[in-house]
Amino acid sequence: MEQQTNLTISELIVATRTLVTKLGYVKETMRHHRSVWSKLEKYCEEQGIQYFSVETGLTFLKDYYHIDRYDTELTSHLSYVRRSILMLIDYYLHGSIYKSHPIKPHEFPKEFETVINRFMTEHVNRYLASRSSRQYRLTMERFSNFLVNRGIKSPSQISVIEIEGFVKTHAEYARATIKNELYKLRTFLDFIYKNGYTAQNFSSAVPKIKTYTKSKIPATFTEDELSRILSVIDYSNPLGKRDYAMIILAVKYGIRSCDIKNLKLSDLNWNENKISFTQTKTGIGVSFEIFKDVGWALIDYLKNGRPKTSSTNIFVCHCAPYEPFSEASGLARTVNKYFREAKVFYREDQVKGFHSLRPSLASNLLENNVPLHDIANILGHASVASAKVYAKVDTKHLSDCALEVSDYE
Repeated sequence: MEQQTNLTISELIVATRTLVTKLGYVKETMRHHRSVWSKLEKYCEEQGIQYFSVETGLTFLKDYYHIDRYDTELTSHLSYVRRSILMLIDYYLHGSIYKSHPIKPHEFPKEFETVINRFMTEHVNRYLASRSSRQYRLTMERFSNFLVNRGIKSPSQISVIEIEGFVKTHAEYARATIKNELYKLRTFLDFIYKNGYTAQNFSSAVPKIKTYTKSKIPATFTEDELSRILSVIDYSNPLGKRDYAMIILAVKYGIRSCDIKNLKLSDLNWNENKISFTQTKTGIGVSFEIFKDVGWALIDYLKNGRPKTSSTNIFVCHCAPYEPFSEASGLARTVNKYFREAKVFYREDQVKGFHSLRPSLASNLLENNVPLHDIANILGHASVASAKVYAKVDTKHLSDCALEVSDYE
């Protein structure tokens, strides 16, 4: 829709209020929004402002509530306040309202903006998923700001001294994080050398960090613990029906959270009793038989729990306007809530959220003599090598490999 610049502030508020009512916002939420909009109207009257603009909305937040658009530590009340103004901005700019995720966009200093945007376009965005691209942008933002603060105004001025200084800023990070950050830095330095921005390839000056990702024994949950997690979910209400369906998919098939939230209605083939989709991480297509308990959970949610929405995703947020989960959402809060209720606890170094359920499925399959190759296929790994780590939890079969130690005197 077109920008709503021809509306007065009062008319914009009325139009926005009409839309959010149509979208099904609850009365309590509407009360919060009306209160903020009323204060905005009074503020604009005092300032002699008749027509709305983005600057007007953000200035009001700053002057009246002392908050910024991208503040990350707000109380629940102030989050509602900001959301109220962002809704007006959405309607003003687009004639619609979008689910708000006030995450600060990564911005680069003007001295490095051109080269980093070229790097992102030609190298990162072309080959990597959008989530990985965001991580690259964050690293590039940190590195370019570090350089500018050191007085470096162009890529040609970069030297080993700046690179070593930036590497040292990672001293307090976890080893795996350091490895990933420095890999991105090496990739960027190699790119700017090959494209003539620097006379020397400084990528070799970035240390390589070794991590042994397969050295740990994966933490798993017992079948009893998994049953307890599922049993505490109250699926007598719409939200519980959704959460139960999502979690049982992870328990039974080991589906990653990124794939669960992106599942489409068209991925369900009820005639063939199959659920099929292409994995976000690997790009590999997988297909599963819909087990009876999974099928009934999905049917119950789709018929009795899923809100009315135009989205083609199976699972959506249960707050108006009922859109799919954001790409940044890992759904950890959803599953962690039920872990606490079931009194199932993570090991200190265990991966959290939906992903923690994958090793448990692998362990149970190994105990039932399912070959490792089949487990790799079920979990959607690109190769069997990725699944070999699960063999470490197969104590039943590992004991068969133990050598006898003869008695000696």
